[in-house]
Amino acid sequence: MKKFDLAVYKKRKCECLDKCFQAFMDNGLENTGLQLLCKYCGFKTNQALYHYFESKDMIITESVQYAMIKFEREFMKKAPRSRADLKNYLEKFPRWMQKNYGEHMRFVYQVYTSPKYKKQGYDFFSGIPKRYDTFIHHIAKNLDVSFESIQALYYLYITSTLQYALFKDEVYLDVEVNAIYNMCLEVFEAEDRKKIAQKCED
Repeated sequence: MKKFDLAVYKKRKCECLDKCFQAFMDNGLENTGLQLLCKYCGFKTNQALYHYFESKDMIITESVQYAMIKFEREFMKKAPRSRADLKNYLEKFPRWMQKNYGEHMRFVYQVYTSPKYKKQGYDFFSGIPKRYDTFIHHIAKNLDVSFESIQALYYLYITSTLQYALFKDEVYLDVEVNAIYNMCLEVFEAEDRKKIAQKCED
């Protein structure tokens, strides 16, 4: 009997999640059955798919969660490395995200606004603040500011990015990004003054 390899299993399951998510986007939830999912994954029988998932509903929710986590990783990967990078990042990242993940995000929200998958959506999104706070700590270090000073601003920016990915509203995005950037400049000034004052006291 072939020995079970957990690493190979996880890798193949992630590949299936990608392919199943694409199948749902290409054909819609109602038109995507197990046979079509097997075809996208390169499986000959439904049983091969059941090796990784218990049901179609599990495939839907896990593939959507996997897509969202990939989105979050891209968000973190492209974080500004310094204050000089910030304006360019704020302006260009939402457009990059919309171009590359807009269709994905529309499907994700289609699933999670369905009454059938509402609970799974609540469960997944309840963990977002903790994941994003880890990211914001990293950003704060790059920008040389405190976590508390930019946490709310980055929550606003994430919302603006998602809004643009879904609806591509240029006016909304420009207004939001300009406001967020100006508030960041105020944060930089206040944080720098605080550091200077502390040095004087020392």
